[in-house]
Amino acid sequence: MRDDPPKQQKDDFSDRVDRIRQTHQAMSRGFVYEVQEDGLIRPRVRRRWRFSIFRLLRAIILVVAVVYGIKLILFYTLGEEEFGKRLSQLERGNMIERAGAALMRPDPLTDRIITFVPNPFLNP
Repeated sequence: MRDDPPKQQKDDFSDRVDRIRQTHQAMSRGFVYEVQEDGLIRPRVRRRWRFSIFRLLRAIILVVAVVYGIKLILFYTLGEEEFGKRLSQLERGNMIERAGAALMRPDPLTDRIITFVPNPFLNP
């Protein structure tokens, strides 16, 4: 009859097999090669994207800044009178156009920015 290995060896072996399976499963989702300090090239598990409130806030701020920038550029290039005409056309449109008109309506911050920043389109 064959001697069974001690329980400690079985546990060590099971732990190693579990780690190998976990690594294999993680690497099946993607990996990159990384050069270590000693020059050895080893695969490293690629991190998955995780939800972050910071990333969400950064995306919202970016969208608001882009929309505000477009609004200022349109106001500069069209001029106040033409911008107002086009805004009134949007206000008479369908629901999406009215929502766009509400976003593009000049507000106090827009007026303040326009007074401080010179218009390069008026005096070339």
